[in-house]
Amino acid sequence: MRSLAGLVVVLYLVADLGSVRGPFSALGLLIPLAAVVLALVPALLRDRPGIAAARIGWLSLGYALVLVAAQAPAGASLVLELAPPVGYTLVAVGLTLLAVDEPEPLRALARPGTRLLARCVGVAALAPALVSVVAPDALLKEFGPPPAWIEQMPAWLAHAALLFAATSRLLRRQPHTSPEGATANTWAALGLLGGCLGAFGALLAAHRGDTAAASLARTLGALAVCGGHLAMVRVLRTPTAAANARRIAAGAVATMLAALVAVRARPHVPDDALAFGTAAALLVLTAALFDRIARRVGERVLGPDAGRLLDAIGVARRKLVATTTLEDVARAVLPPLTGCARSPESRAVLWTVDPDREVTTGASGEPVVREARLPAPLREHLESRREALVSRADVETAVTRQPFLQPLCALLDARDVLTVVALRAEEGLEGALAVPRGRRRAPLSLEEREALIDLGRELTARVGLVAALDRARRRAQQSERRQAGLAERLAELEQEQRRMRAEAAMRATEPARAPSTTGALVAYSAAMREARQRAIQLAPLQVPVLLVAEPGCEVESLARVLHEHAGRGGGPFLVADATLRAPDASVAALVGDAREGSLEPGWLRVAHGGTLFVRDLPALSLEAQAVLAEALATHEVRPVGSAASYPVDVRLVAWSRVAPAELLAAGTLDPNLARWLESPRIDVPPLRERTEDLPSLVLLAVHRACRALGRTPVGVEPAAMDALLRHDWPGNLEELDAVVARAVARCQGPLLGRSDLPPLTGDRDPLDAPWSDIERRALQRALALAGGDVGSAARALGIAPTTLRARLRRLGLTSPTRRSSRPPPSDPVSGGPLQ
Repeated sequence: MRSLAGLVVVLYLVADLGSVRGPFSALGLLIPLAAVVLALVPALLRDRPGIAAARIGWLSLGYALVLVAAQAPAGASLVLELAPPVGYTLVAVGLTLLAVDEPEPLRALARPGTRLLARCVGVAALAPALVSVVAPDALLKEFGPPPAWIEQMPAWLAHAALLFAATSRLLRRQPHTSPEGATANTWAALGLLGGCLGAFGALLAAHRGDTAAASLARTLGALAVCGGHLAMVRVLRTPTAAANARRIAAGAVATMLAALVAVRARPHVPDDALAFGTAAALLVLTAALFDRIARRVGERVLGPDAGRLLDAIGVARRKLVATTTLEDVARAVLPPLTGCARSPESRAVLWTVDPDREVTTGASGEPVVREARLPAPLREHLESRREALVSRADVETAVTRQPFLQPLCALLDARDVLTVVALRAEEGLEGALAVPRGRRRAPLSLEEREALIDLGRELTARVGLVAALDRARRRAQQSERRQAGLAERLAELEQEQRRMRAEAAMRATEPARAPSTTGALVAYSAAMREARQRAIQLAPLQVPVLLVAEPGCEVESLARVLHEHAGRGGGPFLVADATLRAPDASVAALVGDAREGSLEPGWLRVAHGGTLFVRDLPALSLEAQAVLAEALATHEVRPVGSAASYPVDVRLVAWSRVAPAELLAAGTLDPNLARWLESPRIDVPPLRERTEDLPSLVLLAVHRACRALGRTPVGVEPAAMDALLRHDWPGNLEELDAVVARAVARCQGPLLGRSDLPPLTGDRDPLDAPWSDIERRALQRALALAGGDVGSAARALGIAPTTLRARLRRLGLTSPTRRSSRPPPSDPVSGGPLQ
């Protein structure tokens, strides 16, 4: 009922006006209808709690009273005479209170001061007018009628309140004003601007005596003021409200200016149709020009922060369309946002996640990209909350209630950040954009927030695409590196497999050697201890070593000592028997054969990183010996049938029956290789010089024989041991193994007796000797029968002449021509010849 009381009063005034004036004209009826509409505003706001809706109701009712009373002739009823001062008072009080308290109170004016100001305005507006209207006749006769300014004071105070409200709203730039409050203030400012224009138009028309135009202007101004305030408290607080308000204001200004031009130009326009059409077209173009200018001015005057951030966002969005790389994105977005801060110390920053990068702009405006993670407080905040924007003003307001926001607040303050735009995709956080604050102190408006959110969506798509391409490129590179590593590992495994197969094939083709020559080294005798100590001394030098020993000695065991003490224990130990290769195939066996169909990897390749032990070195062809000497000098070698070489990293240990000087004299040793092998040599003592070692070697031989025959171990009688100790053992350990194996096979008891031993002295079976001696005697006898002719001797023996020559060279029975020489190796410690 209270909301309808004003409508009842207005309807009563309209009825009273009708009884005074008679029938209304078309224009005269429009104004009372507008007054009735304004009187309905309190009813429209009945569902809006709060004092703001009540004050807008007073404002609308006041304008309704003013509009109706302005149509009444002079000397009308008392009610119509009281309506203007009451109406203007309600307008003045409502405008003042709304300008000070809504949508958010001005901090410069406290609420008690606001109430006092409103009371003063009300008394100043209402009291003189009431006195002039209801003063008794006695006072009028005594003092005369009151001055005209007293009756006009409510109207002037209402106009002053209108100007005060419009000015305060246009200049309203409080740092802590919320975006919703700023948008609501925009609607109210737009309405007040229309009210000021309407009031100015009414005064101008009244001055010219045009009462109808004055009433129409007053009515439009009242509707604009009430409509703006009604929009302020209704549901029009949208992000586009401020922009729409500026467009409406610009359109109104442009229309008024165009109308003014039309009024001024009408007397000068001829009455013919062509001139009139031309003038109308020019008027439309003029109105469009005025509208464009008014919009630009409105953006600068009414826009948040003079529209700088909105302009920067628009520039960034236009440039963002053609970006393809992260640097292009930075060039499009960061410079405009940095420029709107108007401070050289404040710069926009773009962070990306996966890969973690920070992009800023230098003094020239070019992007600077560096590896950096999103700051931890900001990252935690963005990941824990689904916020599109992190406003500095919001964080500073909330930090008093939420102390855990202090690190984030300190970060935003240190980097002078106005707001942070979260770049969030469906998969998660893609990055963040920091907008600098600079010289700005006003918070973000709803319009700016929405524009930043739109920019964030477009930027997220671009950054996500660039990051996805970067991640794909990085994964491709990782995949290529992993593939290359796997290929390299596969090549290594294949090489290792070839080496192992070749080594297995080499070992499979080797003749069975006596276990005593390949097992643990027994060194109780002084001669053998000296040979072992010499091997330990030469092992770290990594130089080739020649073992000079009779057939059947422990040369391989001594070579293993060199291998293990040289730091090559983890590498291969390859035993290469030179007697198993034909002279024309010895080079391929040494360096490998790369020709198609060949399965020869090469001893030097198989023994890479380890030790190559060459048995019976003189059996190697002179060509192969020269290649071996070259490989030792250059540390690389080229396989047969290949133009590419491979590195050589082997420790060479060779065995020969005779000294290098004798081999050189016989022409069976390459001089270059001889210089590598002359000084670093070890003379391995024969078994006849190792009396102290013989008992242990006999027991080891008995144990091996028992294990080979699958019988229980047996001992050795003293008589049998004495007989074995007295023998000179020309066949060395090979002969010892053969004798002991035969004795163990004959033994029937737990002890090996003297009777179990084969004959050890006197005439012996011609075949009861080492194979090398038997081979030497057979070759000498064949040559003697053939008169020294190698071909005839080979045919008699049933072998090829080349094979016979190789065996003769190995046994030192021929004298090939000598080859050119090379300087011998030097001792790495002393610098002189190796000893």
